[in-house]
Amino acid sequence: MNEKKFEEAKHLARELEDLSKHILNTKREIALISVQTDGGNFQSANFELDAVVKQTEDATNNIMTAAENISALSGALAEIDDPIARAAKIDEINNEVVTIYESCNFQDITGQRIRKIVRMLTYIETRIENMIRIWGASEIGQMTAGAAEEERAGASDEADLLNGPQLPGAAVSQNEIDDFFR
Repeated sequence: MNEKKFEEAKHLARELEDLSKHILNTKREIALISVQTDGGNFQSANFELDAVVKQTEDATNNIMTAAENISALSGALAEIDDPIARAAKIDEINNEVVTIYESCNFQDITGQRIRKIVRMLTYIETRIENMIRIWGASEIGQMTAGAAEEERAGASDEADLLNGPQLPGAAVSQNEIDDFFR
């Protein structure tokens, strides 16, 4: 009987040692995530995405305003006979064209911001994959399935419909929508 208890104690000690290793490895992965994401501060990613939205909105507004101004200026240009006044109006049109070119440069800055966020998310994804490997994919899969089921139970039907823009190839085509209503 003592032999059996001794074996059970050894088995329990091995299990605790393995558990301790898993916990230490997981702490290391979490620490790496914290270091990579400015101390675990995901707020910076939110600020970056907000800046992308704002810059895109501002650029679109600038482009639209410049296009409207060009339209008005070109209409007025047709009625000007004086060469000096005509040249001044052409300069105004050219200035609006420059505004459009400058506004189109927003994509460079937004691209840099988005790449920064993607790098952070890729790094976090790698760390999470390592933690899944540490704890075992099958156990995590069971926990994930349970959590997803709980989330679906709490989500509204309307939230399921709000998926935002679809990626190319993943969206339903206009022809498919038209066929649905025929």
